[in-house]
Amino acid sequence: MESRPNKYILPLIAALSGLTPACGGSAESYECAIPVVTDAGNDVKPGEDAAAEADAQSELATRGQVTRDLVFEVMGYSGECTDPVFTDVPPKGELCRAIEVMKNAGFISGYTDGSFRPDDHVNRAEVSKLISEVMGYVAYDAPCLSYFNDVNVDQWYASYMGALCENGYQMTNAEGNARPGDPLTVEEWQGFKDSMNAKLVGPANRGETARLVAEVIAAGGDPISGCTTGFSDVADQTSLCSSVSYVDKNGIMTGYKDANGVETGEFGPDDAINHAQAAKVFSLALTVDASDSGCSGAEPAAWYSQYMNGLCDAGLIDGSWGAKASDDIARRDIYKMAWDSKIWANKKQADGGK
Repeated sequence: MESRPNKYILPLIAALSGLTPACGGSAESYECAIPVVTDAGNDVKPGEDAAAEADAQSELATRGQVTRDLVFEVMGYSGECTDPVFTDVPPKGELCRAIEVMKNAGFISGYTDGSFRPDDHVNRAEVSKLISEVMGYVAYDAPCLSYFNDVNVDQWYASYMGALCENGYQMTNAEGNARPGDPLTVEEWQGFKDSMNAKLVGPANRGETARLVAEVIAAGGDPISGCTTGFSDVADQTSLCSSVSYVDKNGIMTGYKDANGVETGEFGPDDAINHAQAAKVFSLALTVDASDSGCSGAEPAAWYSQYMNGLCDAGLIDGSWGAKASDDIARRDIYKMAWDSKIWANKKQADGGK
């Protein structure tokens, strides 16, 4: 365990795994078909009012728009597309780059015919699943699901909608309906983006770092049912317990010790995490080799130097990290680092662990 003033993290190794497909085991993302709930009296029938139908369609979010916005507007990526893979996506430009990032991270995939269909619409259930995965939320039947009139907990999307509900997203209308099968409107998508961006403001903390390691980089945290950590500031059988239990058992992050080396029984989930501490966490989670290369600019004698250098050698951080060692890491930066880490881990696995 660690002393609270320094917040050191003891080493061990975390297992890595790809995301488990949902929707009945489908390997294709965005395609979890469920009935669309509509008001028959308000349906626009083909040929009856073509202008109204076109306007209605233009107000619906598409696969391409959602993917592009997540990568550029939420996570703040840039760069050019280097690995175009879908037949219906131009080999250059923002859309290609966005799809490349999301696909390499394992968040999306295309169709069996080699297409991505960027202009297809998405429904609210599908987007709930995607947001849960990219933000690293623990998908489970959260208590707030009981307020949804139209979501059965046995459905594949229930746990994802529950995850968003638990994390403060507006999921229901005035009648208490989450409308999982309804196409997502542009306005609703803007609301989801605003919520995600609001949650990425300020410094990252230890609790969300544990969650990102467990849910984005690894295969998922420990089961919530029966979960206990022994930490006084982590409630049993909660989503936080799931993540903290995982990183603690795997030696990636641990609780605090006092000045005499005695365990305090606290994890400090709301405490900020700095660049040095984050480097150690991600180095251990990814089992990156420690290095003396000096790539990160860290002082050679610093306790975190080899962790930073190893991540820098792997291309996960740059040479500015050494100078920022004691600075708190921003939320958006640590979320993006979790994505980059997942991409790196997936590539390593595809290359046979090399």
